Amino acid sequence: MNLIENYSENIATKICTLCKENKNLVEFGKDSSKRDGKYPRCKSCSSLMKIEAAKRWNKVNRSTVYTQQMMRRQNDLSRYRQYARSSWLRRACKDAGISVEYYYNLVKLQNGKCCICNNKPVKRLSIDHDHKTGKFRGLICNRCNLILGNIGDSINLLKAIKEYLR
Repeated sequence: MNLIENYSENIATKICTLCKENKNLVEFGKDSSKRDGKYPRCKSCSSLMKIEAAKRWNKVNRSTVYTQQMMRRQNDLSRYRQYARSSWLRRACKDAGISVEYYYNLVKLQNGKCCICNNKPVKRLSIDHDHKTGKFRGLICNRCNLILGNIGDSINLLKAIKEYLR
């Protein structure tokens, strides 16, 4: 018998009470109350059980979870709002293929105004892009962004609207 065979025979194993697999003792957590000093379920099964238990608790106590979330938001509203703003901006800039720094430089360059109607928006400037090519076009207010979205970036429809308004 060689050294490798001898080593593999001397490795202590245990059967998990949940998945019923024979596993190395390293895969079981410590439990001093047990005779062998190991937890009866393997670490992966214990982890899955904890996740399932948390899901069940959250489902049963949905109103409590909601109340806790609202309390955390109210206690630190400015931080929550800043996080919401920054996460929107990071995602929007990534989608448009520009950096956050470039966004802020454009806002400064446009004096915080929409590049279509030249008005300052109530909230923030939206990142406009061509829906066919995905190419970034500029920063516009929400009203102009909704108009462009509703006409589907159609120049012909825009001309028809212009003629209608005359």
